[in-house]
Amino acid sequence: MGTMYFGVLDRNTNILEVRPTTLCNINCTFCSVNAGPKATYKTDFVVEESYLAEEIKKIVEFKDSKMDIWINPQGDPTVYPDLIPLIKDCRKIKHVNKIIIITNGLLLSEKKIDDYKEAGLTQISLSMNAFTNEKAAELAGLKAYNIEKIRRVCTYAAKQLELVLTPVYMKNTNEQEIESIVNFAKEIGAEISIQNFCKNRRGRNPVSSVPFKKFYKHLQELETKFNMKLIKVDKLIKTPSLPKVAKRGQVIEANIIMDSKYENEKIAIYKDKCIIVYNAKRFGIAKVKIMKASHNFYYAKAL
Repeated sequence: MGTMYFGVLDRNTNILEVRPTTLCNINCTFCSVNAGPKATYKTDFVVEESYLAEEIKKIVEFKDSKMDIWINPQGDPTVYPDLIPLIKDCRKIKHVNKIIIITNGLLLSEKKIDDYKEAGLTQISLSMNAFTNEKAAELAGLKAYNIEKIRRVCTYAAKQLELVLTPVYMKNTNEQEIESIVNFAKEIGAEISIQNFCKNRRGRNPVSSVPFKKFYKHLQELETKFNMKLIKVDKLIKTPSLPKVAKRGQVIEANIIMDSKYENEKIAIYKDKCIIVYNAKRFGIAKVKIMKASHNFYYAKAL
């Protein structure tokens, strides 16, 4: 815990985000974290499954309430080699409710869906962003992207477990495609949760963002047209906060152990938490000043 890039993310709710890897198999033109084979950041990460599962168990036991596990990496979970063991180990934990993966779907197959379901997966959230092959391949940044295969596995997945299609709405880009996806979701019995594209300073930003007021107005129009609920508000349940190991403004001695994802960052360890450290010049024990300590995400600068 401690970084947004990998590990376990907790925002004091009934949802734990689990990020086992930063690797991705496609190059979405609008990716908020610039992942994929064409990524320009410095370092990728893969977390050991048994260690990750052990830490998830500790956090869920501390919470002592029903928790949903969202396997939601800064990449794609299906490229993680130990995804099935991770799902199985999460399912063994008392109080774990739903287990969900968020994926582009390209590596899914009928057999993998069966295997994930048998391991204990309850939901697949799939980011289908276009319905025609040409536009889908363009947005995925991959010529080999096959939307027909994606539609086939979606049809199968919707019969086996919960399937939620999560297209990203981009103005002057995929408006008509979104309508086709809504209709497809209705046909196969899947849910749909349309996301509004938002610019990210470290992501790929091919278009400007649509104001949310305008975005929700468009969703209302689609709801009327397709007679389907599209505007949804998930109710989050507060859970006990994990103890913080440091607070903003505090000067500590941390062990800087490895490079971080981006230039001018390194990762330090302090009281079993990760800390992103800016401007560190070397590895080893160093004094750092905490700049941010929120929801067990820690950022510091080297002194």
